[in-house]
Amino acid sequence: SSLIGGLTNVCVINSGGGAAGFGVQYTLPDGSTIGRHDMHHAASDSDPYKAMIQEASRRHVELIADMAQQLAATPEIGSDENMLDNTVFIYMSDNGEQHHSTGAEWPTLLVGGRNMNLVTGGRTLVYPSVREAEHRQMSNLFNTLGHCAGVQLDRFGGEGDTRLHEGPLTA
Repeated sequence: SSLIGGLTNVCVINSGGGAAGFGVQYTLPDGSTIGRHDMHHAASDSDPYKAMIQEASRRHVELIADMAQQLAATPEIGSDENMLDNTVFIYMSDNGEQHHSTGAEWPTLLVGGRNMNLVTGGRTLVYPSVREAEHRQMSNLFNTLGHCAGVQLDRFGGEGDTRLHEGPLTA
């Protein structure tokens, strides 16, 4: 509503991240609770905990889809465009390929951004694995977002000697 109402052009929605995020509690079938951080630790040996994590992620994506649909139904003032055309949702999991991730893989969902040249055509893009020639780093995603906003962030991320490729992602 703050986007639709014109109160801001930027929103960050965080669920369970940072120091305060360690306090997020989930209710187990027996009525007891477990913190999200502890649940991730336990999930390596527990299919029910894995299922809870997957359900929380599914619900987050569902909420993003609902917000995207609302923005798509809201016209930009004085334009044939809708608000989703000028909005980008970025959903990143709270972990990469594992809890306490090494960052070797980090699934990310992008929604919207048609007028920002951030169009994937509904495709899933998978870049090569670490140590392969065309591997990309998360900072390349942020470089891409900078380019979409008209800012050249070719070296954003500060990886130094571990920097594999400068600039935005290519599709």
